Amino acid sequence: YSDPSLPSKMMKHFNDLRHHKKFVDVIVTSPSKKIRLDCHSLVLSSGSNFFEPILSLGGDAECEFEVTEVKEGVLEALVSFIYTGKVGVNNHNVSKLMQGSDRMQLSEIIEGCAEYLETTTNAHNCVQHRSIAIDYKCNKLKETAMSCIAEHFSQVSRSTDFLLLSVGGLIEVMTSNDLHLDAPLCEGEMSVFNAIRRWISHDEENRKTHVDEVMSVVRFPLMNQQKLIDHVISDLLVMESDALCGLVTRVISQKPFHAFDEPVYMRGNEYIITLGGSSPVSDITSEERGYTAVAYNQHVTVYDATHDRFHELTTLPETRALHCAVACDQYVFVVGGFDSYSCIVNNVHCFDLASGIWEDMPHLKIKRACFSLHVVSGFLYAVGGLTPNGYTSSVERLDRSRKTWELAAALPSTRYRHAGCVYKGEVLVTGGCEKLDSVLSYNPKVNEWKKCKPMNVGRDSHVMAVANDKAFVI
Repeated sequence: YSDPSLPSKMMKHFNDLRHHKKFVDVIVTSPSKKIRLDCHSLVLSSGSNFFEPILSLGGDAECEFEVTEVKEGVLEALVSFIYTGKVGVNNHNVSKLMQGSDRMQLSEIIEGCAEYLETTTNAHNCVQHRSIAIDYKCNKLKETAMSCIAEHFSQVSRSTDFLLLSVGGLIEVMTSNDLHLDAPLCEGEMSVFNAIRRWISHDEENRKTHVDEVMSVVRFPLMNQQKLIDHVISDLLVMESDALCGLVTRVISQKPFHAFDEPVYMRGNEYIITLGGSSPVSDITSEERGYTAVAYNQHVTVYDATHDRFHELTTLPETRALHCAVACDQYVFVVGGFDSYSCIVNNVHCFDLASGIWEDMPHLKIKRACFSLHVVSGFLYAVGGLTPNGYTSSVERLDRSRKTWELAAALPSTRYRHAGCVYKGEVLVTGGCEKLDSVLSYNPKVNEWKKCKPMNVGRDSHVMAVANDKAFVI
């Protein structure tokens, strides 16, 4: 038999004894002696390691134990918590409770206060709550505060608390991929630069030595080129830093080529983008007659997995079907395919997700559709496909830094309606018409194709994907 209510009954009885000053053997006092609390040393030492030294005092019938660095009103509440397991938490006492609990080693109260702060975190106090979370090692509170800072970045970055962040704190906030920035993203990244600039200006004499360090978190390639020229490179702090000035200058020079020295990562959630394609036209489609009429479209649609919804992003410059698209840095490249006249084309369009602007890129050397397109080490590879003259084994790659397409090693044989992916730094190609089971691997370092073990089942018009370090054929 067991009575789970017995411990709570005993603690209630101990608390009653405390209030009636029965069997007490220690007095907990504040430095001013205004607070004098008769207690049981055994209960105190059981409730907190802070009181362990009391047990070693022995000998006296009753002793006094002075607690320093704890507010008098809080001291009484903390001792009461040891007896009852309860304490009232509100906006007025939460900071003092956490400070006193840290001193008296009452981690349970710190956790409870952190939970309370999580529920009250908003754009006005999130920076303060982040600091509290760090001071008391409250990871969940820190996550809540950081999420709030990211969600309300525009407002938070203009607050006094933001200007008081340490160098490390500023860098941690500004490196977040979750910052909610104004659209388009090029303007949003400009707001990151401006926020850091305000932070430096708040104490420029002491902070200008950290310019290179804090500005390193700005993703300059995402900015509009004209803004880089008009507002960034001309900034006095940027001009005074050789390293920073050199970095921005390189970005400006590389902008027209849509290629940068280092990979560029966009902020925000990951999305799936669909571009163009064909869809059946129901009113002129006849299953009885054995045909289906389709219409090509120019829609560019984004799927937001976080909120499980689709929304229109933009439209293609031209209708496209059986084309290919890849994302590289902040750019989406749309290559080849059929146009609205059902002609195979070699056009290449580039959409800058940061600015929301389409740009034309150099045309493919060979018009193609039903091919595969891959990004390896910043180069775009167009593999095989259908051309106006038939099926092709040709492969070409786009050197973005030179804005030119150049031929690479051809496939061992013609192939179209195949699938491919980049796996461990190589292009992996599978299947194709007519339901081929062959698998090929291309090594861009040596510009060679090699045959791999065939698939169990031949297929065409399929897709490939890489997940958990494995290549999948679907």
